[in-house]
Amino acid sequence: MEDRTSKKQWNKSGMTKEDYVTSANTIAGASVMNYLRRTLEVLSGGACQLVISVKVRILRSVIAVKYAFVLEPVSVERIDVLEYKMRDQQEELERLQNNLSRMYSLKL
Repeated sequence: MEDRTSKKQWNKSGMTKEDYVTSANTIAGASVMNYLRRTLEVLSGGACQLVISVKVRILRSVIAVKYAFVLEPVSVERIDVLEYKMRDQQEELERLQNNLSRMYSLKL
């Protein structure tokens, strides 16, 4: 995960399904992406905690589960930060060019 402003990065690696799926939070047959909510909490030492909440309605019941992942800071070289910032500027420039093209096409 990357903060688009500061370019700080966090990562959680080496996980297996058993690290985040338990008998208390398993939802059989549900599509998680349809019921997902996420929050990010800042922890001490530069770490963050990503909390993903899922609510699924099955018949007249609601099942709610929560997954929490501690994300550790990733060391990023200064040249990489520069590259990321240039990429962001390029994306913004393309977005502005597309907006400008749409505006001109509407006026004609």
